[in-house]
Amino acid sequence: MKLSRVICTALLTICMSGCQAQPDNAVQTAQPTETPDAAVQPAVPADGMAEGVIGQTMRTAFFDFQVNSAELTDTCQGYVPPEGYAILAVNITVHNTLDQELNMYDTDFQITWGEGEDDWDIPLTYAVSTLSGDDLLKTAYILQRNESITGDIVYQVPADSDFYIFSYLEQFSDDTKGDLFAVYFGLEE
Repeated sequence: MKLSRVICTALLTICMSGCQAQPDNAVQTAQPTETPDAAVQPAVPADGMAEGVIGQTMRTAFFDFQVNSAELTDTCQGYVPPEGYAILAVNITVHNTLDQELNMYDTDFQITWGEGEDDWDIPLTYAVSTLSGDDLLKTAYILQRNESITGDIVYQVPADSDFYIFSYLEQFSDDTKGDLFAVYFGLEE
């Protein structure tokens, strides 16, 4: 699948570039997509990849996560992206399924919006350190055994994009890579 290769390439590319965007004034929101068994059946990997939709649990080797909703806005806590870009706030819940604490980072999750090599990014908090608050997941946090946390991760995306892939790639302590988890969603006005 060409899109899978693009996602893997984008996720594996070490490109920590900064902000490059400006928003659209319309707020667009994505809510859970109704699919058979999406809320009941967790997405588990097959052939190295698990695919899901908003509202579906993604079961990784370390934790479960679920994208609860997504919203496209023109600002975030006073930060206004450059012209042609917007802020995408993705609300997620992460649940530690290990029998030990788990070190987590908002940069564990990336966003992709196209098939080009540069059509992806890490959270905006990486480049704009002043972004923080109760609604945003911290840039680094510890999840205790069986603990869950819910919050937003914000990204800077092209204002004209309308389809996204929110993803997580398993990485083990021996530097090997595991399965890719991808949540697909679109935004409607």
